Amino acid sequence: MPAAPSMRRPGFTLIELLVVISIIALLIGILLPALGAARRTARGLRCLSMIRQFGVANELYVVDFEGWYVPLEVDQDPDAGSVDKLQWYRNRIWVTYTGQDELVGATFGWKDGFICPEATLALEDGALFYAYGMNDTDVMPFGLFLTATGSDNNIRGHYQPYMSDPSSVVSMADGLDWQINGSQSKADPEWAWNDLREDAIFPAVTSGGVMAYRHSGDTANTLYFDGHAGANNADVLWNQGNNEALWKPYDNEDWWMSYFRR
Repeated sequence: MPAAPSMRRPGFTLIELLVVISIIALLIGILLPALGAARRTARGLRCLSMIRQFGVANELYVVDFEGWYVPLEVDQDPDAGSVDKLQWYRNRIWVTYTGQDELVGATFGWKDGFICPEATLALEDGALFYAYGMNDTDVMPFGLFLTATGSDNNIRGHYQPYMSDPSSVVSMADGLDWQINGSQSKADPEWAWNDLREDAIFPAVTSGGVMAYRHSGDTANTLYFDGHAGANNADVLWNQGNNEALWKPYDNEDWWMSYFRR
């Protein structure tokens, strides 16, 4: 009687297994960079949404304080020197406008949801000034005593009614210092860098005001004084040549003298 044919199916050969593994490895190699880029884009959009929220907070501040944006600094006690200066990221009125209910400590304590997810230094310390900076170009200086008016000024800030075009001037941007300006927005490690370099370089830097091009395409999220925001690279933000107006809020850099002589 002839033997019944075997019902067992032959398994994969070694070559077939190697081919399958190679195809899987190839697909992973293709998909992982795309997935990483998508995640980075999502983090950039989250940061852009956050900086827009800061713009809304600034507009609320302008309404409540008769045209003044949140000051870069308030000198709470001029006799105390630098130890009693309140920077914008510690201004509790403005902080509540952003939607954060409280700060932990005098300097730090910002929740992760309010910090750019690409800003590693800021996330480690809860320090918003390692994530964003405010434009200090032509800001009203401290300690003004104008003989003609007898006014003694204790804020460094911007005043909307004297601005030439709030929609075309930078208010805030990704940075590694709480105050930034166009002269230090060049895309060069000496002046500004992306997040891949900031941990290693920033602690050794002696000059402040630097930008951080930490998002896709080496861009920095940028907020304008009218509240709109977008991503820009160093070719747009560096204040040389035609870009200088992007940082200058006023036609007259001594606008504050006119303010005190009203």
